[in-house]
Amino acid sequence: MRLKDLPYFFKQGKPGLEEVVSWFKPGSYEGEYYPFGWGLVYFLQNYENDKSQRIYEPLYHDYMAAYKSGGKHDVLGRFVEYFVTKAKDPAVKNFADFEARWRKWIQELDELYEGPPEKADALVARGRKQRSDKQLDSAVESLRWALRKRPGDVLANFELGETLSG
Repeated sequence: MRLKDLPYFFKQGKPGLEEVVSWFKPGSYEGEYYPFGWGLVYFLQNYENDKSQRIYEPLYHDYMAAYKSGGKHDVLGRFVEYFVTKAKDPAVKNFADFEARWRKWIQELDELYEGPPEKADALVARGRKQRSDKQLDSAVESLRWALRKRPGDVLANFELGETLSG
C-alpha cells in the first residue's frame, strides 16, 4: 500500500528522489517523503538486472552498515558511491540515471499490481527467465504472484511446479 502513492507523487513532481536521499536531520521526514523512502528500499531489495540478480541488495546492507561509523559525510555522495559507483552497472552512470531506472521500475511495478489478470502473463514470463537464470527463489515469488493475479492459472501452476521440483 505504501508504494501505491508513488505514481501520484511522480505526477506532482515533488519531492524529488534527491531530496529524499539527501535528508539528514534529526527526527522524521515529512509525510510525503514516506512513499519515496518505502519505494526506494523496496527497489534496492528487489530490482533485478538482466541476469535476474538483485544487484542492489548486498550494497543496501553495506550502505546501511556504513552509517554506523557516524561522522560527517556528503549524504548524496555516499548514496551515489554505493548505488552508482559500486553497483558498476554501465547503464547507470550518475544519480539521474539511477533515478530514471527507479522511477521506471516503480511505474512498471504499479502496473503489475494494479493491472488486470492478464498481467499474470508477464509474471509467468519473468518467472521463467528467473528460473533459467538459476534464481529459483525469485522465480517462485513471481509465479506465486501470477497465481494471485489469476488464481488457478494452469500455466502458472505448471511453471511453479517445475520450478519447485528443480
